[in-house]
Amino acid sequence: MCIRDSYGTVVGVGDDSELTVEFYLRPGLSKDEFDSLVGTEQLGRPILGPFDAADPLANLAVEKQLRWRAQALFWLTQGLVLHLGGHPDLALEFFDRAEQELREWPDRDGKEILYFFQGREHFFLSERSGQDTAQQLDEAQRLFEKAVDLRPDYARARAALGSLHRRRAQRIADPAAQLADPNLGQAIDLQEQALQDARAAQDPLLEALVATALAKSYRLRGDVHYALGQDDEAAMWLDRALSLVGQATPVLEEQRAYRV
Repeated sequence: MCIRDSYGTVVGVGDDSELTVEFYLRPGLSKDEFDSLVGTEQLGRPILGPFDAADPLANLAVEKQLRWRAQALFWLTQGLVLHLGGHPDLALEFFDRAEQELREWPDRDGKEILYFFQGREHFFLSERSGQDTAQQLDEAQRLFEKAVDLRPDYARARAALGSLHRRRAQRIADPAAQLADPNLGQAIDLQEQALQDARAAQDPLLEALVATALAKSYRLRGDVHYALGQDDEAAMWLDRALSLVGQATPVLEEQRAYRV
């Protein structure tokens, strides 16, 4: 994914005004579903005014609050460019360096975006040969959970965490053990909540992408029941998967997200 635009929105007048800094991400070329969990990201809490071009003191106060956001956007951009170029290892190095360089970036002021990006790169690296898969997955889980803890309605991070749990369930060979293992249930619970958050955000593309991720978890659950000879249960979960995909497809077509 890459940054398509960055901008700020000023609401209100005078002392009651505030500035919200945002940037927009569009889908890139990576093959993993996390790369498609995109949209508008708010970079920190709104900056309180007043915004008065004729008042140097007011402008200085705003400049101080904008300074770390500009630095954060620089580091995020560099990491995203490396990610788009197919270099998750280098992207992770940039995101890790950003965490060190931006020590003044408050955890509860938009930093969940950085933790999500770090977790995503660890997840990608877990799929590469020669990597310690278990260690990479553990670190990705820690970072996704940190992002969700900072922002409980962060649908992208919650859906990604659900996909990570699904990946753990997929690595279990025995269907009965898959069903008994908590990872598959956790994946579904997390992604169902993420879908509610995406709907509350009124972001159709995000909703469609989260629905697609949840459909994969439903499908895995259906496959497990089918392998165990539990046809009625299998049909129920596979029907749920098909329903979600049917709802998501028109939005994905409209947004030209053909790969998804």
